[in-house]
Amino acid sequence: MPRDPGESPLFRRTLRSIIQIAGGLGVGIFIATMFAAWRLSTGPVSLSFLTPALQTSLNELHDGSIEITLDDTILTWAGWERTLDIRMVNMQATLVSGGKIASVPEISVSFSAGALIKGIIAPRSIEFFGPDLLVVRDRDGSFELGFEGSPGTPGDNDGSGGFVTKILGVMLQQENELQPMSYLARVNVVAGQLTYLDNMTGVTWYAPMADVRLSRSDDGLDAELDLGVDVDGKTANLSVLGSFYSNLHRVDLGVSFSELNPSSLAGLLPQIDIVSAVDIPLSGTITFSAKTDGNIEGVGFDLSGEAGHISLPVPLASKLDLLPFAQRIKVDELKLTGSFDGKYRNIEINNLDLQLADDETIYLPSPLDMEMPFKKISIAGRYMGEDRRVEVEGAEIDLGGPIAKIRAKVN
Repeated sequence: MPRDPGESPLFRRTLRSIIQIAGGLGVGIFIATMFAAWRLSTGPVSLSFLTPALQTSLNELHDGSIEITLDDTILTWAGWERTLDIRMVNMQATLVSGGKIASVPEISVSFSAGALIKGIIAPRSIEFFGPDLLVVRDRDGSFELGFEGSPGTPGDNDGSGGFVTKILGVMLQQENELQPMSYLARVNVVAGQLTYLDNMTGVTWYAPMADVRLSRSDDGLDAELDLGVDVDGKTANLSVLGSFYSNLHRVDLGVSFSELNPSSLAGLLPQIDIVSAVDIPLSGTITFSAKTDGNIEGVGFDLSGEAGHISLPVPLASKLDLLPFAQRIKVDELKLTGSFDGKYRNIEINNLDLQLADDETIYLPSPLDMEMPFKKISIAGRYMGEDRRVEVEGAEIDLGGPIAKIRAKVN
């Protein structure tokens, strides 16, 4: 029976020599040399002698509070797009007390060429395949990220939250020869699952499909996320581009999405619970800026949707002192652009176009106290959060013939 080439002493000595000289030639030549020397047609090749060094690098993040173990390190063919991968198999993270806090089936790793030429085995990029991620919003508004399904939870520095937080932390550091993990510049999650738990509002979201890409930047970290979020039994596709600025303690996000119903988001952002008024599947983009403590600085939106309802629910109407206007209207088409100022809680509507369904009527409260047929409504205005004041800068109402123009202030 042919011997596994990964078990050969000659193979291990040769590979060690290649790693020591490969830095100046680049990782690509290193991989090409490996492929030329050892064909992988019979399956993955074990590089188990690398496993202790990788475990040591990961364990250095926690000063002995967490133990990282790997079953094996292998060289494998991963298709023409990725060619060859060095993968760590079955990563287990446990507390010193023995409680498991993370389990990831496979992790792909590439090494820093600059570190290799110095004889240091230092990960440059890491990809997690198929992990279960947990994002928690704490009661104080702050966010934590970790792995799901263990005694260690985000918010517990000895748990999975601390594990992930420290990985992100080293990506913000300068490269240090005494700390191999400081060379880490990219972290990806492939085919993961993500659960969002909001302890402030009690809202839980689940994304059965999650791809995440994090990379080091001059100012902090850049991120790209592609999520398929389960909302009320339907899947909404979201693409997110974001940046974390470490010196400003601020996060900027841009979110593109399709077929997402805003009314399902009301509990996620209680500061702008007016979104509960829109029960229409929307597509568009939202920009979002917030401090790392959870305080929202600003939101911008450019949205469009068809076939649904727009309403002013009684609880929200009462909160806005607009109870006489509480009603539900059937809409064929909606277009909306505007912004939200987190500091002053102001909502600016640059443009709101509503094409109402045929024969739809809107109730006009006292002193008119009547229902009128409407075809289209175009509005620009603002809601002043601190003063609880509504200003209608301009409104055009198509009554199916006559067109009314309105300017108003409501306190």
